[in-house]
Amino acid sequence: MLFLVTLLFMCSSFVSSRPDALDKFMEFVTKFNKPYKNGTEEFRRRYEIFKKNLHQIEVLNKPYVEEGSAGVYGITSFSDMAQEEFKAQYLSGLRLPPHSTGKTTLLYQSEAIQGHQLRTDLPKLVDWRKSDAVSAIKDQGRCGACWAFSAAETIESAYAIKHNTSAPSLAVQELIDCSKKNYGCKGGDICLALNWVKGHGITYEKYYPLLDKDEDCKPIPPMADVVQISDFSCPSYVGKEDGILNILANHGPVAAAVDATTWNNYVGGIIRFHCENSINHAVEIVGYDLTGSVPYYIVRNSWGTGFGMDGYLYIKIGDNLCGIAQEVSSVTIV
Repeated sequence: MLFLVTLLFMCSSFVSSRPDALDKFMEFVTKFNKPYKNGTEEFRRRYEIFKKNLHQIEVLNKPYVEEGSAGVYGITSFSDMAQEEFKAQYLSGLRLPPHSTGKTTLLYQSEAIQGHQLRTDLPKLVDWRKSDAVSAIKDQGRCGACWAFSAAETIESAYAIKHNTSAPSLAVQELIDCSKKNYGCKGGDICLALNWVKGHGITYEKYYPLLDKDEDCKPIPPMADVVQISDFSCPSYVGKEDGILNILANHGPVAAAVDATTWNNYVGGIIRFHCENSINHAVEIVGYDLTGSVPYYIVRNSWGTGFGMDGYLYIKIGDNLCGIAQEVSSVTIV
C-alpha cells in the first residue's frame, strides 16, 4: 500500500505541482550520471527531449490519476531519449518470421474464456521467484537480443523446476552467436531460438560468457555441461489467457513477445492502459497474481535491475495488453 501511495504522489506531481522542468532535468542528470554539461548544445537538446517526455508521462498517467489510483509512469534512465531513439536502441530485437513450433503440442490446452472471466480452479498467486526458479535479472544493454534472453531464461526456469534446484545461468551469448536463423544483436525470434536449442542444447554462461555483442560462434569446452529440451510450444492465447495462467501454474514460466513501446517511462504498478500490440520485444512471464481487484502477470525484463521494479513489471491479465498473449513459448526439459 505504501508503495502505491508513493507512486501516486510521484506521478500526480506532474499534473498538480509541476516543479520546474529544468530542476527536474538537473536532478535527472545527477541521478543517472549523464555526461551533459550545462550550456552545451547536447545539454539543450537532451533537455528539450526530457520536457517532451515529461508531457508524455502526464498523458500516460492521466487515466490512472483520474480514477484515483497510482500512475505507473515517471522519470527513468531513458527520459533523455526521443521515442524513435529508444525504439531503435531497445525495441529492434524481435522478428517474427514463420517458424516451427516444436511438436506443436500445447503443454496445457485450455478452452477459450468468455469475455475476461478467468478459470476458478487456478491458484490465486503464482510467483516462481519464490521457488528460486528464476535467475538474476540480466541487462541486454544495446544488443537487440531480447529473443535470446527470454528463451534462455525460460529454459533456466524449466530446468530448475524439473530438477528441484536453483535456476542456472545459461549462455545467452551462445544463442546470440550460434542460432544462425536469427540475427544476433540485430533481432531474432524466440521460437527459432528454442528450435536451435532443441537441436543443439545450450551450455552454461560460465562456459560461454555474456558479451552483449555479436561474435562468431565458438565451440564449447569438451567437458562443458549442456541443457537439452525435448519440446517447445509457441501458440497464441489471445482471447484465452487462462491458458497462459494454466501453464504458469502447472508447468512454469514462459517467454512472451510483447509491445514495449511505452516502457521507457515505466516506474512501477500495473499497466492497464496505453499499451498496444505492435510486437517489438521479448520477456519472461514468471507468475501472476489474482488476489487483488486487478489481476496481473509478473513480467521479467532484460534491461537491468534499474528498470521498473528491480527489473520487473506488472501487466493486467485478460486484455492482451502489450500484445502479451500473441506468442507465448513454453519448454519441456529432457
